[in-house]
Amino acid sequence: MNRTLRASLRAVRAVQRTLKWVNAASPARFAEAIAAYFPGIDKSTLNCCLARYKMLAIWGQDCRTPETGYERLVRSLVSGGFVPSGVPFGIAVDNRIANESCTPTLRRRYVEVNAFRTSQAHAAGTDICAIPWRNGHGDDGYRSVM
Repeated sequence: MNRTLRASLRAVRAVQRTLKWVNAASPARFAEAIAAYFPGIDKSTLNCCLARYKMLAIWGQDCRTPETGYERLVRSLVSGGFVPSGVPFGIAVDNRIANESCTPTLRRRYVEVNAFRTSQAHAAGTDICAIPWRNGHGDDGYRSVM
């Protein structure tokens, strides 16, 4: 195994551990851990945002990029004017390393969670949530993400 592949696997496994922590942590603990990165947002607002995101299962259970999530992101970026067009999933995403880092148990859980996430978003009546946005040019506020 070459050095680049080993480094990539270590990075993917680190993301995997982080996602495991994110999914296990309470919104309050999560808010406490990341508050320094959002100095303009009070902790109660951050806590509420994270609770909503967790309810909608915004963060995946593993580090693979699902095609539906990627396509939703592309539509959001194009409709928001952030990019003129999207790159097809098959060109932009390569899940091979992520697939290799996931155990069979994680793969099975991935399918279960994606089905749950879809049903939760529909039960909440939306696939869209508002996220805090800071662009450094005074255009701060909230943006909708599909």
